[in-house]
Amino acid sequence: MLTILSVPKPFKGHIATIQSNAIRSWLALRPQPQVILFADEEGTAEVAQELGVQHVPAVRRNEYGTPLLDGVIQEGRRMSRNEILCYTNGDIVLTSAFGRAVDTVSQKLQKFLAVSKRINIDIREPIVFRTDWESHLFSDVRARGVLASKAHLSTFPSAAATSRKNHECGFSSRTDVITPLTVTGLSASNSAAKE
Repeated sequence: MLTILSVPKPFKGHIATIQSNAIRSWLALRPQPQVILFADEEGTAEVAQELGVQHVPAVRRNEYGTPLLDGVIQEGRRMSRNEILCYTNGDIVLTSAFGRAVDTVSQKLQKFLAVSKRINIDIREPIVFRTDWESHLFSDVRARGVLASKAHLSTFPSAAATSRKNHECGFSSRTDVITPLTVTGLSASNSAAKE
């Protein structure tokens, strides 16, 4: 049903915990999504192998070395075994509420691009993914979470056309071409949201 694409930062220090929590949350979704990590950053190959997700080390970059999102989306489309693609930042924990939202939208629309906002919360320890992990997380979010501004959009699920031969819904409703966008959170998110 769902393929999640992401371009993580190097897995070192606290960001390693943050990103591992995020990826583990994606794998906790049901049905379990296909996860593809696009990066040659430190630790990515090892984490991908440890968690049993796909890893693509070759990522097109701009002249400043910033990964280009259009290349990630195009390769993700090619590799996806599912009709719904989702690009998300590597530090975003997804819960079953996200899965239900994607289900609801995909049942109503053949093609779509959905965008979500994040709630910021500093989680310093690995999340223990037992049956009640979401209720603990939601309780912590209610106590300490801060809703991100409109400028910080972090997750972009989109649906393909019914046939894989047709063009998929991307980052523009006016064209089948995805313009080069950098993976920097703010610029990629704002560009995508404006199209």
